[in-house]
Amino acid sequence: MYFRSALIALVLSLFSAPAIGLPSHPPDEHPPVQDATEARSPEDGHAALADGLHDQHEYSPDQVDTDQHAHDEPAPCGDDEHHAAASPAATSSGHTHWGEDGASTPFERAMARLGSLHSVAVHLPIALFAAAALAQLLVLAGRFDGGGATVRFLVWTGALGGLAAGLLGWAHSGPMAASESGVMLIHRIMGTGLALGLFVVAGVMEWHDRVRTSLSSAIFNLCLFGGAAALMFNGFLGGSLAHGGLRHLLGLG
Repeated sequence: MYFRSALIALVLSLFSAPAIGLPSHPPDEHPPVQDATEARSPEDGHAALADGLHDQHEYSPDQVDTDQHAHDEPAPCGDDEHHAAASPAATSSGHTHWGEDGASTPFERAMARLGSLHSVAVHLPIALFAAAALAQLLVLAGRFDGGGATVRFLVWTGALGGLAAGLLGWAHSGPMAASESGVMLIHRIMGTGLALGLFVVAGVMEWHDRVRTSLSSAIFNLCLFGGAAALMFNGFLGGSLAHGGLRHLLGLG
């Protein structure tokens, strides 16, 4: 019993004693803390803040009216390319449709809709003349007996397809514009020339089939292979226009 009483007294003395190793400071060594509410009242703080804002934003009636209009009206756009891209006559492909102002009359809009088939029809003469050139190579190499009839069929169908593609191309692009790009101008001129020139190739083929001379054979082969190459090159120009221009297609800018 005495041991329990002594143990309880020892525990109580430990909890009531100051912590060992923690120096105590006299109260007079601590500086008095100034109360923030006593230093400045809320009314004084609001008044000082209002005076500061008033000094920074002193507006005259004219300035207030001007600032109000500045917030109401959108900022002007200085990007000319943005306006050019938003124009109905401008396209990302580097050429315009139906002159400077686009299709405006019902006839022009109908032609523009019909001309959208140009990108489909143009593949026909390219493929047919490429196949005719390949068949003619096999005939010249003696690997395609009786291939003359095949070449003749391919040339005539390619010429008819070239005429249709050329007419649809004019319906698609419309009249020549003054600001037409160089690639579009070359594509238009070559397309128009090929729409008529493919019939010249067909006519030379018929002439060669009648005379059968070495000169007629050389002229026909030159016209056939040259026509196929021109078609593929003009198709390349048309594809570059459809994909953002020749420089964009070649990765030059």
